[in-house]
Amino acid sequence: MRKLALALSSILAITTAATLTPAIAADRTNLTMSAIVITPLNIVQTRAMNFGYIYKPASGTATKRSAALFRVTGEGNANVRISHAPAAIIANGPNRLTVRLSGAGTSRLPASGAMTKAIGGSVTVASTTAKGRYVGSTVVTASYL
Repeated sequence: MRKLALALSSILAITTAATLTPAIAADRTNLTMSAIVITPLNIVQTRAMNFGYIYKPASGTATKRSAALFRVTGEGNANVRISHAPAAIIANGPNRLTVRLSGAGTSRLPASGAMTKAIGGSVTVASTTAKGRYVGSTVVTASYL
């Protein structure tokens, strides 16, 4: 009886050890890495948006358009996004005018890595608009895609 108990206990120990020994639960591989260093992106205004003189209408409104120019330089043949707010404010003391902006979007730099980008704007004045010099600015951003 004692031999049987010892045999059963040995079988139980082997069975328990076999079930507690995990199967291969890990594997490994190599992580491949690379990097491409490119030219920094730069944007500089080369011509301001200048609406010049806007003559107040006797009644109703008058709209005038203008465009600013920007030189964008970076990695040749790279895609870039030019972004800006849809509108900006120009002010004369407490008086404000809204400039509607256009020209945001995606462009591809030529192989030379330099291009000129125009940002258009329009401003509308009413017969009730206060006269004077209105000025303001907004941010234009260039970013790689």
